Amino acid sequence: MWLAARAVLIGLETPFRLRAAHAGLNPDTLLVALRNDPTQAFDQTERKLVPFAYGPVDAARVVQRAIREAGRTACDLLRMAL
Repeated sequence: MWLAARAVLIGLETPFRLRAAHAGLNPDTLLVALRNDPTQAFDQTERKLVPFAYGPVDAARVVQRAIREAGRTACDLLRMAL
């Protein structure tokens, strides 16, 4: 069961990691900063953390897709375990 939970976590972080890496930044450093201050958001165009009110325009779509992909991965892992 912990493997499925880990797959969901990785699936949720992946879009963020890709965007940060494409912006030329270290995703791990940004994730630590975001965990310490959840009122911040990553703005890829400015390549920095900004107050959430000024964050991504379509964050809902990004989150929706991340959850969908993480769910698919978790289901695949559970099928393989059975």
